[in-house]
Amino acid sequence: MKIRVTRSFHDRATKRRYNVGGTYEGTDAKRIKELQAGGYLRPFPLPPARPAPPADSAGPEGAPETVETTAAPEAAAAETPETASAVESRPTRPVPRPRARAG
Repeated sequence: MKIRVTRSFHDRATKRRYNVGGTYEGTDAKRIKELQAGGYLRPFPLPPARPAPPADSAGPEGAPETVETTAAPEAAAAETPETASAVESRPTRPVPRPRARAG
């Protein structure tokens, strides 16, 4: 059973470190309940992972093929040389200069 870790801990049974956001995999229900009671694990197990769809599947029969479209002409015309130079001439953050050494 896979369960999300909510608080970092070092598992005394497996001698392994578990960090927040990681997953704890265990089969001992008593140990899992102990860790959940201590606030180390999420109260509910993670849902099973969905299998990835096959890469070569074209979808259900009779479904229309998807066609990629390019950007609309209005969007391409929106960026003119005037607007492009306005973006490039935007003020930048000043670069810090090195301090002079006393000596």
